[in-house]
Amino acid sequence: MKRVSVLLAVSIALVACRDSLEPTQLRPVASPPRFAQASNLTVTDLGSLIADWSNAVGVNNASQIIGQSGSHSFLWQSGAMTDIGTLGGSWAVAVALSEQGHVVGYGPTSRMTDSGVVDGNADAFLWHGGTMTPLATLGGSGSAALAVNSDGQVVGNSWTLAGELRAVRWHNGTITTLGSLGGRFSTAQAINASGHIVGKSTLPLVETDTGGFAEGPEHAFLWQNGVMIDLGTLGGSWSDAYLINDSDQVVGSSATAEGLSHAFMWQNGVMIDLGTLGGNWTVATAMNDVGQVVGFSTTADGSFHAFLWENGAISDLGTLGGAGSYARAINNLGQVVGTADVSSETVHAFLWHEGVMTDLGTNGGFGSEATDVNDEGQIVGYNYAAGGGRALLWTPSLDRSKDKKTKKPKKPHKK
Repeated sequence: MKRVSVLLAVSIALVACRDSLEPTQLRPVASPPRFAQASNLTVTDLGSLIADWSNAVGVNNASQIIGQSGSHSFLWQSGAMTDIGTLGGSWAVAVALSEQGHVVGYGPTSRMTDSGVVDGNADAFLWHGGTMTPLATLGGSGSAALAVNSDGQVVGNSWTLAGELRAVRWHNGTITTLGSLGGRFSTAQAINASGHIVGKSTLPLVETDTGGFAEGPEHAFLWQNGVMIDLGTLGGSWSDAYLINDSDQVVGSSATAEGLSHAFMWQNGVMIDLGTLGGNWTVATAMNDVGQVVGFSTTADGSFHAFLWENGAISDLGTLGGAGSYARAINNLGQVVGTADVSSETVHAFLWHEGVMTDLGTNGGFGSEATDVNDEGQIVGYNYAAGGGRALLWTPSLDRSKDKKTKKPKKPHKK
């Protein structure tokens, strides 16, 4: 599919050897991209469970949607919203969805006290086919499932009895510890179809000036074939990997030598800085299977703008007339969704494609956000309304021939 939803490295010597990846280009700003009103999209209110609000956070290519309503998570499919339940506690959070309908996340169990039943530790779960299954732990005080691939392999983290946090993989009822880069803390954050896993881990303890010891900095890692590889940094002290596609391209964030936070792509042993839109930092939020990356970046005037990075160049996607914008997801067609300011006090969901940013409206609310898009062009998100807001699904019309004839795409302005 595209990314693993947000939903944050090679050494200086490797950064100097970028023969296999084109460095990010900074290009002059062209004319601003057009923006338009949605005309070929049908909006569906997905409803709610136990409260008067809901939001949708992910959609797969089977049109299954996950989200939150009140303290419970849901799976929506074919017009019906299903409460996926809890592990016995009062809440559960669905984090990720596979193409086969596996839902993973975390939520508390329950425990008995003198005053009655209360929430216990928050633990990882796998929900599939109507059943929520608690995932094994490493014996500590909690765990979380953060990603799942089409094979049903789940990754996340679990606390140990010794008080260390470890990156783990669950598959067919078995939990596997992925280890660390020498430190006491690690977490796995994404997995691709080949079972290759990325995340972050602390380095070994370092001695302080007072003779004590402190946790080492965090570095991004790639785990494959039983080995955890340190991806390094962009010259700074830390890095974090949270996206991997089926081509083993890895995306995350890293400190630069100047102490700034930049998004990176790592491939074949080389880490490349994705650059900025003229400001100090970037955050990558999603990547598709052809290596297009989206996120948001500061501009020269300090605003936040959505960006698209491809073929070594970072592009400013513009706004809906206001000051800022934020890209949240991209599909394999290059369609980007997110949120943009229409004024100083109002944000609307947007769809960006081939140089045109389209305002998706609010479906009667006073604001909206788009959070994901599948390869069918279906977009999910939510609106803001009095008393809460609702999860929304924008569905494109089947016949887009009229749009193709009347819309003449323009390129985004690039840095």
